[in-house]
Amino acid sequence: MRAIRTLLFALFSLLPVVVFAQGFQTGTIAGIATDQTGGALPGVTVTVTHQERATSRSEITDAQGRYRFAALPLGRYTVDGALDGFDKSSKSNVLVEAEKTTELNLLLGLAASIESITVTAVAPVVDPTRVTQTTRLSTQEYEKAPIGRSYQTITTYAPGVLDADGDGNANVNGAISSSNQYIFDGVDTTDPTTGTFSANLNFEAIQEVNVYTSGISAEYGRSTGAVINVITKSGTNDFEGSFKVIGTNDEWDAQNRTRNTITGASLAREKVDHDNIRYSATLGGPIVQNRAWFFGAYEKFKPLGSRTNTAVTNEEYSQNPEITLQNYRATFQLTPSHNLWVKYAEDPILGGVRVYGGGGADLASVTRQDQTGNNYTAQYAGVISNKISLEALYAKSKSEIKVSPYAVGGFDNGSAIYDFTTARYYNGFIFGQDNGTSRPRTQLAGAASYFATLGGNSHEFKVGLDLESIESTSFLSITNNRIYYVQDYDAGGTFSPIARLDYIDPGPLTSKGDINALYVRDKFSIGQRINVEAGLRAEQQSGKNDVGSVIVDTTSLAPRLAATFDLSGTGRQLLTFSAGRFYDFVIQGFVDNQAQNAARADYDEYEFNPTTGAYDFVRSVRTANATTSDRDLSPTNMDEVTIGFQQQFGSNMGVSVRGIWREWDNLIDDFYHFDDEGNTLTHYENLDEANRSYRGLQFSFEKRFSENWSTFANYTYSRTTGNHYATTATTLNDFPGGDCFSTDRTVGNNGLISCDAVNATIGGKANYDRPHAINLLGTYGRHIGPANLTVGFGGQYLAGTAYSKQTTVRALFPDGSLSTETLTYYYEGRGSDRLPGFYQLDLSSELTFPVFGTELGVKGEIFNVTDSQRQIAVNNQSWCNDTGTSCETLRSRYGAATQRASFQLPRSYRITALIRF
Repeated sequence: MRAIRTLLFALFSLLPVVVFAQGFQTGTIAGIATDQTGGALPGVTVTVTHQERATSRSEITDAQGRYRFAALPLGRYTVDGALDGFDKSSKSNVLVEAEKTTELNLLLGLAASIESITVTAVAPVVDPTRVTQTTRLSTQEYEKAPIGRSYQTITTYAPGVLDADGDGNANVNGAISSSNQYIFDGVDTTDPTTGTFSANLNFEAIQEVNVYTSGISAEYGRSTGAVINVITKSGTNDFEGSFKVIGTNDEWDAQNRTRNTITGASLAREKVDHDNIRYSATLGGPIVQNRAWFFGAYEKFKPLGSRTNTAVTNEEYSQNPEITLQNYRATFQLTPSHNLWVKYAEDPILGGVRVYGGGGADLASVTRQDQTGNNYTAQYAGVISNKISLEALYAKSKSEIKVSPYAVGGFDNGSAIYDFTTARYYNGFIFGQDNGTSRPRTQLAGAASYFATLGGNSHEFKVGLDLESIESTSFLSITNNRIYYVQDYDAGGTFSPIARLDYIDPGPLTSKGDINALYVRDKFSIGQRINVEAGLRAEQQSGKNDVGSVIVDTTSLAPRLAATFDLSGTGRQLLTFSAGRFYDFVIQGFVDNQAQNAARADYDEYEFNPTTGAYDFVRSVRTANATTSDRDLSPTNMDEVTIGFQQQFGSNMGVSVRGIWREWDNLIDDFYHFDDEGNTLTHYENLDEANRSYRGLQFSFEKRFSENWSTFANYTYSRTTGNHYATTATTLNDFPGGDCFSTDRTVGNNGLISCDAVNATIGGKANYDRPHAINLLGTYGRHIGPANLTVGFGGQYLAGTAYSKQTTVRALFPDGSLSTETLTYYYEGRGSDRLPGFYQLDLSSELTFPVFGTELGVKGEIFNVTDSQRQIAVNNQSWCNDTGTSCETLRSRYGAATQRASFQLPRSYRITALIRF
């Protein structure tokens, strides 16, 4: 039924897994050597030297004076140019960043004095060779700011990125939260079953986070949202490290001032006076000077979380996980032109608490889970000649989750109860005993670049290949293999019984899949002012279910085109344009749900008999083997066009404005219908009537860290509209031509309405549509005697969430009797109402002192400085236009908030004692 189906896709967020590799950790330095008259100088020997590792490479400028160093390890470099008869040109602190070309022209003079220019942190904001909208935050820029200790939090400061519910899965430029890519050191850690993030990372191990949100290159695919590229630290020739003791205490924080907007009861929590201490340590340095280096990060944390409450019964519970995050990396300079690194990481989080499938109404419906995972990665980058560079990556990883009840229900030994009125689960843990998932995966990726000058214009050709194999084992049953369906369940446990479903336990299931991609790309110039990037990505995906049947077999082509026009000829004022097609991968959930014995698919239905008080057998439903697909599904595609302007000031400050137009097509959904015997059948297809669109205008200001300060600020005005905002489990096109029934007699004809008419109401604004969004993050530092003081600031403003008047309707069997299959009827269309907007301001201050070559300090952070506690979510969207007490009650509760989590968190504090060396 609809409730179970929605629950099934929600619970697949349990399944963390890696997909394919891309986003290699190298950058480029390129430029032109000229004399004092501006004439090009061929034959100049240009040498780049990594300042922290002392490794170097040399090239000779070509006939046009051009030079290029591709596949450079990230870091700061000194660039020297030398030619007989000319003085040497030297520039230092030239910053190389991931997948970015740092343009650096060299001027060689005839004067007797040597030109030696010191450039501090050259990190151009405007890259004439790249249109991709990129927000790049490095350790230097966010480490001292007030920010949550996760890469997911860092991403929310990029324009167009919204994570209003704080689950780490953001909606980006109109895309659903399962349409992003999460890449760690070139390895895609996106969950292929749900498209959501699946892995966590030691915060102290992060070197930089790059968020690509539009105009994305053909090097990336299988995503219509953002690409989040996280790069971890590696060692240098100096021994460096840190040790931090990070403390929080619920007693320090402000009290919840909010109230349950239905009952008026205070949502003030019982504060827990407990010091939550997080220990974090890093160490990096040389294994062999100038040849090999190491870096490691370790973190241990066992917090006693502040208490939250259930949505209906107001019972309290808290998060008490045990978290261990480790990241170890070794880097080897095999020759001046070839390097290799290997890495091991793990992220077990034991004892976490999650709420699935409309749960959280009472304590018995809350889920506890243990998550473990590890990853082995090796990457090579090298230059074969001044025209050819190679990159390759191999990774192997495994993730597992086990689930258990947070508390034990009472009725029928904890079987879940589903209330049609509010679409919530009560009483029971929705997973069966010993449920969980396990996903091993292996991936191999490689790319080759060729640099050439054709017709006087430079070209950078690149071809890459991504290969991935996954295996998914899951055991996802239902507690006691039974669910009760009722009407008007209340907190006291009274209800009107309707039906009972007794499920057949499917047992563990294993599916397998392959995901392969080939891309070609050419970056080239036309004259002195136009740079073009043209690319094509071909992707193939296949998946087999638990008995080896081919369920998914699809191929797609994604062309991309981007261009910049240099208005001034200096590379500082650019007009930008991009157009391209992007595809989401067909999630592995389609394969798992078409297993021979699919989870939660086969059951016996019993209807409640009010006369006898017993449940009478009605029918046996067997849909696991009947669940079908045409096997010719096309992945959901999105067409995007962007137009923008960028202006750089100095070497590291700039502004930009960009307009973004997006349209989604071929959206995949599950199409439910009855056969003549009343069995519920599922058919997956690309729905012609499914649609989604995004229109956005984004303004950004970026000041990279220099002269003691940095600032990132942006404003997004946007609209996201359509009728399809879920990965698969929407009601669109369910039970076509059939009838549905509502207990609200004002719906249709005395409660009888065609299911087609119900589905016609689901269009409108997405619940994540936020027309206004402002982000701000920055730091300012200065010396006070021997001490260093850095003040950080952050802030966000979001328009309020959209919500809708709605009711649950039940589909009728072909014989006219009521089924337990449900759809949602929207009285005024989706997103008909909106909460007021809200804001949050955060501050931090770090004071450090040099002591015997080390840095000792303390950092204090205040989150939500103004203690704003506005409502940010709605717990009750059920509506009824009919007469009667129950409908009056629903109307009075519409738009209400009943949980602490539905309001902003109160002001909170965090203190860190630190040592750096």
